[in-house]
Amino acid sequence: MKDQLVALTHPYNELQIETNLDGTDFRNKPKIAFWTSTARPYCEWMEDGSERYYRDRITSEWHDWTLRENFGVGYYGYLIRVKESAKIYDIRSRDDLDALPKEVDGNPIFPLYFFKDAKDEKPSGPIDFKKVAEMGYDAIHLHEKAAYELHQGIMNSWDVESTVWLTGSKAFESVEPLLISEDMEYFMKNEA
Repeated sequence: MKDQLVALTHPYNELQIETNLDGTDFRNKPKIAFWTSTARPYCEWMEDGSERYYRDRITSEWHDWTLRENFGVGYYGYLIRVKESAKIYDIRSRDDLDALPKEVDGNPIFPLYFFKDAKDEKPSGPIDFKKVAEMGYDAIHLHEKAAYELHQGIMNSWDVESTVWLTGSKAFESVEPLLISEDMEYFMKNEA
């Protein structure tokens, strides 16, 4: 898995990463989990329509979304390197999503119509995150294309490409702090 970026409102502390996979909230997300998005170079659009990438500036789909939506973003940035041995469930399509185990206990928060896809009205239930973790997965990664395709349906609260970590920091190789830029729009690698 590629390096991940997280922006927190407080300094990172491995011992403070909480996970509660018992049940799903109304957004088809675990009640409590750690979220990241794939790190990539910051891109600036030039007046002539070209792109300029900065190798020392880092951002992610999630970070860019929070800035566009004025959602609020944490000011403590961290680059997370994931262990090669990490087991990641990739959602690249509706079929990948459908293959995940679903909660079947009749959670009253989730009427079946809530989980119909906007395009094909195919019903689905909320993801059973606890079962996914019991299957040995450390995380579920929603890829960019799938985030777009499934956003109007059952994944509408997973706003962009992102990864939810089911086993806390167990799959992390390292966590490196990043400096926030003066204009708060991107993170910088600390080259000191």
